Amino acid sequence: MKHNKKFPAFEGFIKSIGKKDNVAIVFDSDADGLTAGVITAKAIERIRGKKPELIFTQGHGPVSIHAETLSLLRTKKITHLITLDLAVDQYPATIKKAESFAKVLIIDHHKIYEDLSSKKTVFIKAQYFASFDPSRYPTSKFCYDLFSELVDLSDMSWCACIGLVGDYAYNQWGPFIRKNMKKSGLTFDDAGKLVGLISAVESIDRSKIVRLFDEFYKAKKPKKLLKSKYFSYREKMEKELDRIMGGFVLNSEKLDGLELIFYEFKSKYSVKSAVIDNLTKQYPDKTIVVLMDLGKNILMVSARRQDFRFKMNEMLETATKPLKEGYGGGHIPAAGGKIRKTDRKKFKVNVIEYLRKKSKK
Repeated sequence: MKHNKKFPAFEGFIKSIGKKDNVAIVFDSDADGLTAGVITAKAIERIRGKKPELIFTQGHGPVSIHAETLSLLRTKKITHLITLDLAVDQYPATIKKAESFAKVLIIDHHKIYEDLSSKKTVFIKAQYFASFDPSRYPTSKFCYDLFSELVDLSDMSWCACIGLVGDYAYNQWGPFIRKNMKKSGLTFDDAGKLVGLISAVESIDRSKIVRLFDEFYKAKKPKKLLKSKYFSYREKMEKELDRIMGGFVLNSEKLDGLELIFYEFKSKYSVKSAVIDNLTKQYPDKTIVVLMDLGKNILMVSARRQDFRFKMNEMLETATKPLKEGYGGGHIPAAGGKIRKTDRKKFKVNVIEYLRKKSKK
């Protein structure tokens, strides 16, 4: 990694952090984002002798630095901002606002929308360091590799494994996962349970994600995390999933000619990722699009296609771009977004048109 032309800028950013500086880490709330945050915070603490001053995740919304986040960062007098597993380059204007008061480090593995490198921002994406698809180089493992060049993180390899399992990257990183899970005393089943734990807290009560982060951060033995009090959230999520999946056969729309499935459902919890995970296992060779009604005038959207035949990030970008207040993006095999309820028909038409066009090529 040290031989990569992007590495010196990364190293310079980290080494510029002094004990009197105020560091903030903003991470995505899924398994990959949370574990990337834990690894990054540990590395910074070991390098400068002090934990970052502010560590948090944002609420639902575009993958950008939200206005309330910018306000909080200013209030806390943050001098160094690190964003993890967030495609903030989709909305570069928000990074420019952050640059007005802080240095910025962006570490991510989503599609590159715009290289935001500047005198104030270090912009690092997985595709700058690896030749394979960036969706298979999760931010957790990417952070582990980057920071391991600066400080010993061998005791945190299990954390990178949780992120790899959470982002379905075990085929790419099988030997690493098997070796380091065994070293930590965790089984593959244990890793799945911890991924499920993070997903459950994210879905049932996102406000508790930072507390769960603290449990991961303080865990001297990862096995103890299997006794987390937040496992009660998994029971709630599993009951909700059973209810939602029970309506799939009657309420889903299938377009066999396009290998496409739409499924819309209502829930008071943010369980769309868990729902589409279940459906992906059942239909690995189909394009699956779920629309989750949270009870407001919006539908949260997720799309999956694990065989890489069609690009889910491009599909959602194309389908949501013409829609007011709509947005979408992510990886080739998995993407997400938001639309207004009134635009559901147009959104579906856009998805179908995209797939028909790509099917002819």
